[in-house]
Amino acid sequence: MLVSILMPVRDDVSTLMDCLDSIQNQSLNEWELVVVDDGSSDGSGELLLEVSKQDPRIRVLKEPPRGIVPALNQGLAACSGVYVARMDADDRMHPSRLEKQLNFLKGNSQIDFCGSLVEAFKIAGPISENVKKYHRWSNSLLTDEEIKRDLYVESPIMHPTFFGPRKLFEFLGGYQENPWAEDYDFLLRAVLEKVRFG
Repeated sequence: MLVSILMPVRDDVSTLMDCLDSIQNQSLNEWELVVVDDGSSDGSGELLLEVSKQDPRIRVLKEPPRGIVPALNQGLAACSGVYVARMDADDRMHPSRLEKQLNFLKGNSQIDFCGSLVEAFKIAGPISENVKKYHRWSNSLLTDEEIKRDLYVESPIMHPTFFGPRKLFEFLGGYQENPWAEDYDFLLRAVLEKVRFG
């Protein structure tokens, strides 16, 4: 398997089908979706099982609610891809996201791990100015130098855009429980190991 998509889910039934559609319509076809249903009670688990019957690339791990870090680590342990891409159930992938990120890493040997640009969307209502500001800032950080320069401002790579070799996720020890955000912690530990971003 080339790319494993790692996605925790808890009570996301309202956004789940749009998310799954965006994954199933990727220009890159060689992927598996490892979904950890972290104790959903809104029908998300049943929906996931139904979709997985129609698409063998989707694997669902059903667990009692333990939180995002245990869910991510359980899913990571089940990933078989050479690369791991993170995804959240309330987001959508650009149709060529996986292909572009894969080609980006393959074509830039000086980069170990990448994110992607993002575009904010809401099902209803306006997007807040704070969200727009954060997205503009994150989208402006393109190089390893820029990402590391602003690393201590806020998490510079948005979690649902993480993409890197599975061996790198494993080398960094997966995700860890801390009082701060698990994705930010992952990037901070990656910097200590001289991981190069893009």
